[in-house]
Amino acid sequence: MSLFVFKIEGFYNNFYDLAETQGALPNGIANTGKQRAYGAELMLRLDRVEDQNGLFGWINYTFTQSKRKSGLPLSLDPYGDEYLNFSNEQEHALKIVSGYVLGRHTLSGRFQANSSFPYTPITGSELSPDPTPSGSEPRYARTFYGSTPYSAHFPIDHRLDVRYSYKTNKTWGSISSKPYQERHGTTASPTVRTTPRRNRMTDSQLYRTLEWR
Repeated sequence: MSLFVFKIEGFYNNFYDLAETQGALPNGIANTGKQRAYGAELMLRLDRVEDQNGLFGWINYTFTQSKRKSGLPLSLDPYGDEYLNFSNEQEHALKIVSGYVLGRHTLSGRFQANSSFPYTPITGSELSPDPTPSGSEPRYARTFYGSTPYSAHFPIDHRLDVRYSYKTNKTWGSISSKPYQERHGTTASPTVRTTPRRNRMTDSQLYRTLEWR
């Protein structure tokens, strides 16, 4: 016996009077920013009856749109009146977990895929007035001329893990031999990652600064 559960949710949030910093402002800050976030989440889950063999798992997908504008005069921000991608927007997020229990044995897998945070494309470089630490070589800095802020994304990142566990019942309870996560540094782990790990979201931090000239 198994039980299916389906859930769908939508959300919408609107923010205003957000703080925007700009050196040319009288006090260096103005509460002119606006932001809106909306999207939907779908979830399908298959529950297994406890202490019975069977299949279990769930699928979850979230679609999110998050846009923000500074509301500053165009003389200070050329995009001040446009809603642009928010720096922490993650448009797509998918996670699929499934497994099968047979007696004391459990074999399961997890697949997840997500889009990266947006970044501002680099359009070139120029000689920087700041020298290298040694002062012996010129230093070049990236430039963003003509590039719309947070308008690009890295390819969708994905990951697949497979796990096996064995459960031993005792009179006082049970012991389940489960693998450690990779962060624990365990090499002899029953968890097998079948796809290489790529975390491009952290790489995008390099492109979060937009310089107006």
